[in-house]
Amino acid sequence: MAKEKDILKKLERLKDNAQFAVPENYFEKLPGSIMERIKSEEASKQVEIKRPVIKLIRNQLAIAASFAALALLAYTAIKIIAPDKQSDHLPLDDIYASLEQEVHELDEVFMYDLVNTESLNNANTPELSEQDIIEYLMEEGADLDLSLTDF
Repeated sequence: MAKEKDILKKLERLKDNAQFAVPENYFEKLPGSIMERIKSEEASKQVEIKRPVIKLIRNQLAIAASFAALALLAYTAIKIIAPDKQSDHLPLDDIYASLEQEVHELDEVFMYDLVNTESLNNANTPELSEQDIIEYLMEEGADLDLSLTDF
C-alpha cells in the first residue's frame, strides 16, 4: 500500500508541473492559419513554368530520327548488296531478234504433243457447249460472223 501512496503523490506533482501547454486562443486561430497556408501554396503553384517546345517533344523527335537513320542504313545496304545491273540488259533489237528466231524454230509436232499431253487431258476443266461459247462471245462483243460449222 505504501507503494501506491508514493505513486499517487508522484502523479499529483506531475499534474502540477505540466510541461506542455496549449497557447491561448490556439484552437480559434487554427482554421485561419491553415487557410492562409493553403492560399499561399496555391498562389505559388499557379505560376506556369513554360518549357521550350523541343523539350516537350524530345522523345518523339528521337524516335523519328532513329527510324530515319534505320531507313537510310537499310537503303545503303540494299544499294551495296544489289547494285544496279543496267549494263546487263540487252538492247531491244537483240531481244526481238532472238524471239523471232525462237518462234520460227518451234516444231508443229512438238506443239501438238504438248497440247495433247495426259496432264491436259486429266485437267479439271468445265464442260462447255457450243451455245455457252457463243453466248460468252456475244457478251464480250466479239464479231460473230461464224457459222456453227466453223467449230
